[in-house]
Amino acid sequence: MNPYALWKEMGEVMTENVTVVRYNDRLRPRSRGARIGSGRYKNVKLSDTGMWTNQNLSFTRALGDMIKYAETIIRGGRWARDESRGAHYKPDFPDRLDEQYLKATLARYDVRDRHGDDGAGARWM
Repeated sequence: MNPYALWKEMGEVMTENVTVVRYNDRLRPRSRGARIGSGRYKNVKLSDTGMWTNQNLSFTRALGDMIKYAETIIRGGRWARDESRGAHYKPDFPDRLDEQYLKATLARYDVRDRHGDDGAGARWM
C-alpha cells in the first residue's frame, strides 16, 4: 500500500463525511466515512528505504498519527454529540442542546484499549 495514496483517500473521506454537515449514518463503523485505513496502514510499503534523510519514512510515521486523529474525530462526531452547534450541523439534530452538551468533549487514546463497536482505541470521557 502506498502511504501517499492512503493519505489522499483519508483526506477525501474526511472532507466528504466530517466537515460542517455531518450525518450519523456516514459515521457508522462499517460506512466508508468511518473506514480511514488503520488496518491497511500496517501494509504500507516505503519507496525509499535509505537511512539518511528519509522523507518517505517521516511522512509514513506521521500518517499513522493522522489516522489515529481522524478516527478519533469520526468517533467524536458520531457518539459525543447529537446536536448542531457552532460550525457543525447535523440535519437529523438541528437544535442546540445546552443542558446536555455545553461542555468539552475529551478523548484519550490508549493502544491497549479496544472499546467501542469499531475496535478503535479511543475512549470518551
